[in-house]
Amino acid sequence: MKLCELLTRGLAIAGLSLLAACSTAPKVFVDRDPAAELTGYKTFVWAQDPPLIQDGDYPISPLAERRMTQAIEGVFIEKGYQLSQDPETADFAVTYTLGVRDRIKTRSYPSTYVSVGRSYRWGGRYYGLTPFPTTETRVVEYKEGSLSIDVYDVQERIPVWHASASKRLSDAQLREASANADEAARLVLADFPISKPE
Repeated sequence: MKLCELLTRGLAIAGLSLLAACSTAPKVFVDRDPAAELTGYKTFVWAQDPPLIQDGDYPISPLAERRMTQAIEGVFIEKGYQLSQDPETADFAVTYTLGVRDRIKTRSYPSTYVSVGRSYRWGGRYYGLTPFPTTETRVVEYKEGSLSIDVYDVQERIPVWHASASKRLSDAQLREASANADEAARLVLADFPISKPE
């Protein structure tokens, strides 16, 4: 096999691998108050009832809301925090935002308009193809699901931690989105510290 063919095949495989990685792993954005000692927290409470803030173009079903609330609660418990029934004595309060929005993305690609050979009065006939550079624009419509989790210090009454993630969803993934609540909660809360034992 020629070197050129090997390089072309290698670039194609690398491109497919990168595309697969980008499409399956949503990026998580995390922002935190550096002065907040999160590992000193022991108990948490939901900041409101219900804790969900809906955002987007599609309604969130009560079943999806319950699954996500239980998933987020479960991840905090796995990290060593205890759910409190008293909002005044808890260390931190939690809310989350869940939604699906319709998105439109436009992409422009360089394209080429090709002209075939023509006869000219002088210089004989010009054979071959003559490229003319143009731009082709494509419009892609898709759905994007997002989950944001916010943590507030109860005593100070200030936000101390925020994380959010969004992902492009197919129609099949949109139908299964609420079934993947545990996976989504673990992904968004991955950077939240584990509670230090006393």
